[in-house]
Formats: sequence, structure tokens, C-alpha cells
Amino acid sequence: MNRLRFYGGVGIFAAMIGVLLTLGFWQLARLEWKNSLLAARGSALSLPPRVLTNIDDLPSNYSRLIIRGSFMGGTETRWLGRFDGEQSGIEVLQAFKIPRAGAGAKSQEAIIWVNRGFIANGATGAIAEIPLLGSDSPTEVMGWLMPRPKAGAFTPQNHPEQNLWYWPDLASLCDRLVLTSPCIEEHYLLLHNQSPPAPADRIKIVKNLPELVNNHLQYAITWFSLALILVVVFVFLVRRGLIRAKN
Repeated sequence: MNRLRFYGGVGIFAAMIGVLLTLGFWQLARLEWKNSLLAARGSALSLPPRVLTNIDDLPSNYSRLIIRGSFMGGTETRWLGRFDGEQSGIEVLQAFKIPRAGAGAKSQEAIIWVNRGFIANGATGAIAEIPLLGSDSPTEVMGWLMPRPKAGAFTPQNHPEQNLWYWPDLASLCDRLVLTSPCIEEHYLLLHNQSPPAPADRIKIVKNLPELVNNHLQYAITWFSLALILVVVFVFLVRRGLIRAKN
């Protein structure tokens, strides 16, 4: 019985240590990925804003772009569960028509979604209403080219029929436009400035690109430290058991 209990305890400790080590090495892999992402982002941000003349030649993620075209009135979309550092609210996405290379005929237009900024929820927590921000008038926008957002494991389900989006599923948003023009599904533009400007009292435009958090090294150290503690505890218990057995 004692031998069975011993080997059972060894198995439990080995499994727990294995899980902790796996989590630690996973965080190291995530650290390498995040460092590469930060390096690519820093390289893109170091470049001056680029005027986009050919939608088929989009630069890398986080590049600063200047795009001339027009917002599509009636396509304002709510991105729920957002936070500006002080209060909760929504961010408003809107379809933006941009000319492709060549003539300006409608058959050669393309669509990109633009995050136009933040609107705080009501004092009672009610979801903010969407102001009608755009028309088909000529507009110049400047912002950062952002990668397509992805839903997390705990992200609520979108409700397109109510125009309630907990994450902007760009493919579905493009499908809702029911247009023959190509619609970009892998990127959106995070607006920093536009001309003519949007009403400042209705929406808060992003001033700086949000920082990317990189805590993977701390997480790895935590998992490895817990694994080491378990090893120390295991050795202590084994030694104590051996001493008792001799006595």
C-alpha cells in the first residue's frame, strides 16, 4: 500500500510539474512571437505616412496611411465593450470607399472599414447610440492600418440583425454591404485624423496607437518558479518519508 501511494504521489507531482513546464515554454514561444510583432510594428511606425494610391498594394500592419475617398452613409457599426482608459463605451466603424488604381468608375472602387473613434455609454450603462457621421462627400483620412480583429474564447456572439458587434467580423460586415466592389476583410483603418473633421462633440478620435502589452517573460518566470517549488516540495516529502522509513 505504501509503495502504491508513493508511486501515485510521484505520478501526481510529475504531471503537475509537466503542466507548469509546458505553460512556461509556451509563454517563451509567445514572448518570441510578441517581440517579432513589436519589432515589425516599430519599423512600420517609424516610416512617414504614405498616401495610398493602389488598394492592391497595402503596406504592412500598423503603417500610417493617408486615404482619399468618401464614407458610406448608413454603414455606421457599433463595436461593443470598448474602453478608452476612463469609461466604457463603443467604437464606431464605417465603410469607406476608396478608388483603385486607374479610372474612378464605381466598378473600380474598393471598400475598407474605418474605426472612427470612441463614444461613451450612457450614465446608466446604456449602450451608446450611433451618430450619423458620414455621407458620400470627398474626405481624406489618416490612420494606422490594423490587422483583422479576432474573437477570443470568451467573446460574446455578435448580433448583426441589431447592429451589435462584440468583435468586428470584417468578412460578415463586408457581406452586409451587398456591393460588387471589393471589400477588404484582412485589415481596417484606425482613424487618427480626417479632413473635413468629424464633429468633435460626438465622437472621440484616437490620439495614439494603443500600446501592446508584453508580459510573457513574467508569466514564463512564474510558471517555471511554481514548477521549481513543486520539485523542492517533492524532494522534501520524499526525504522525510525515507527518514521515517528508516526509523
